[in-house]
Amino acid sequence: MTTDEARLARMKPILDRIPDHWGKYLPDAGWDDLLLNLDRALAAFDPDYTLLQAKEKFGTLRYYTQWSEDPTLEDTKVRELLYDLVTSAERKSAYICERCGAVGAKTRSLAWIKTLCDTCFKPKEVNN
Repeated sequence: MTTDEARLARMKPILDRIPDHWGKYLPDAGWDDLLLNLDRALAAFDPDYTLLQAKEKFGTLRYYTQWSEDPTLEDTKVRELLYDLVTSAERKSAYICERCGAVGAKTRSLAWIKTLCDTCFKPKEVNN
């Protein structure tokens, strides 16, 4: 099994949440643990939620969801908790290298902002 195949197998629970017509894209592998932990936390409240998009934007994670029609999710406190879980993961991503998962920081090269560790940061390669 190649590294890419192993990653796809590991990330399958999240990829399966993305509707087929949306495209099954994920950010770089450094955020995989963050994504898997977020998915487990959200699924504890809404096992049938849909992931519309997970991406990097301005150096941090963006995680867009659609909640199922479970009536318990109409409770404002539950919705706030779900929102807080997503927001917390998005904030944590600002300190995790999106390529390797080590401690990172926002970096800028030309017009690109990425969260990278010192090892992964190569100014001329940030947009790769």
